[in-house]
Amino acid sequence: MMNPTSEASGGGAYWHAYIAVDDVEECARRAPALGGRVLVPPHEVPEFGRVCAIADPTGAVAHVVQPLGR
Repeated sequence: MMNPTSEASGGGAYWHAYIAVDDVEECARRAPALGGRVLVPPHEVPEFGRVCAIADPTGAVAHVVQPLGR
């Protein structure tokens, strides 16, 4: 989990949950088909892995990560 800076959160506190997956690209492809949205497309984060932010049909946000080495 990551607690972003106040600049990133607009002044309010919140947490980013990261869910480890085997294939970030596949998660991004499936999200819209399941009624969700891709908020931030898959991209590389150095020394961490591939990350993507998605929202479920109710708007709840989660980040999926394909850790390095997977």
